[in-house]
Amino acid sequence: MATILTTIALIALFASLALLVKKIALPSLCPICLGVSLTWLTLSTLILAGLLPTSYFILPVAILLGGTAVGIVYQGEKKFKAMRSFALKLTMLLAGFILAYLFLENMSWLALVLAIAVLTPLAYFFFLRSPQMVIPRSKTESIQELEKKMEECC
Repeated sequence: MATILTTIALIALFASLALLVKKIALPSLCPICLGVSLTWLTLSTLILAGLLPTSYFILPVAILLGGTAVGIVYQGEKKFKAMRSFALKLTMLLAGFILAYLFLENMSWLALVLAIAVLTPLAYFFFLRSPQMVIPRSKTESIQELEKKMEECC
């Protein structure tokens, strides 16, 4: 019971802190997503440091990793039209689960660093950067495209 209470307390703490940051500086930040991610990162760090028993905390880490994979796919679907394809969503989700499994199966400091290195740019593009900034399109291009369509139309 202490395991789940610790996990829930960490999620609530990190999500609350993220909510404060969101209000101050990052309006596109998802506090729950950040709370879940920071919780599994923290639990993994504490396991690797020998401060938490792996046998008790590996299951919450696995569940939270799965939540992170689903959250990334969901956020991608919301932000990018290309991500609305069922095949792409399924591929990304399965890749996320495979990476989560590999992380858990090979949990080490190196695996943790690699997970952070992979997730940091994903978090930036999927959660912080606006879709307009990801695929910039000038007004001139839009106007030219509309003019071309009108010429072809009539």
